[in-house]
Amino acid sequence: MITGLKPVTMVMAFFLCLYFAGCDTVAGNDTGNETTELEGTWTGTESGSSSAAKIIVSGHSITAYLGGTEIYTGTFTLTTTTTPKYVDTEISESSLQQYIGKSSKGIYKIEDGVLTITSNEPGDPNRPESFLNRRTFIVTKE
Repeated sequence: MITGLKPVTMVMAFFLCLYFAGCDTVAGNDTGNETTELEGTWTGTESGSSSAAKIIVSGHSITAYLGGTEIYTGTFTLTTTTTPKYVDTEISESSLQQYIGKSSKGIYKIEDGVLTITSNEPGDPNRPESFLNRRTFIVTKE
């Protein structure tokens, strides 16, 4: 995420991009295995923060919370043929009005049941290249 953004903005962008929900891939041949793996409720924290993060994925929909407050709701698509995998999230509802209707591009990975995901601020046309030196969310499925 972009340096200097408020934690809520970072979480919002992160979850929006969130690789999470069962969704169709944009440029891959996802057979549904990734989608099924993402469905459900994920909880954890943001790197460098003690704020609780929660992501709920259902079908192509995702809702993200930070510190118990709903940050955004949106839909997303996955590209599972890249490393790391891509997640593109379209924000439909948000406590930050300037992000409604914007897309956020992110990357994610799932290793040993842990989802690691990061994204750029909604509206930024670029995608992060790595998880290093960024606000990154680390969550596990409940």
